[in-house]
Amino acid sequence: MPKISGESLYQVQAALENYEEAVNATSMTVESKKTYLLHAKNFVRWLNDDFEPGATLRQANRGEPLK
Repeated sequence: MPKISGESLYQVQAALENYEEAVNATSMTVESKKTYLLHAKNFVRWLNDDFEPGATLRQANRGEPLK
């Protein structure tokens, strides 16, 4: 279940698209842009209950196969 309302999530996703355009318009390196966008997208995924911070690391520490 999302952490915010559907309407709010829609607005955040629209803002993320604008953020992506703004990041891509900078003179940052390609790798820096990827980092900025990855973290922003993960935050939106977290709001949508589609991402758990640290989950991959916890899996690796338990010896489970990574997804």
